[in-house]
Amino acid sequence: MCARLVTAAARAVAPGGVVVLKDLRIDDDRAGPIEGLLFALNMAIYTEAGDVYPTAQLRRWLIEAGLVDLAERRLAAAPDAIVISGRRPAPPR
Repeated sequence: MCARLVTAAARAVAPGGVVVLKDLRIDDDRAGPIEGLLFALNMAIYTEAGDVYPTAQLRRWLIEAGLVDLAERRLAAAPDAIVISGRRPAPPR
């Protein structure tokens, strides 16, 4: 479902526009950090299929949706979060 939503957002944004994903940060091996792990546990208990996804997975969704110039940032106000963006390329001339 998440990959489909990213693809839909990539199609909806104008060429040159940006799609931004923000999630709690979780290591690729799911060993930490604790904030992301606890939220992932909460999602597993209280939702049908919710989770916290590793940064590599978020990047993969953006790439598979055809987005380019991926950028990864951290938020000073939320150090346990990750923000990844990708730009929809302009059509070829």
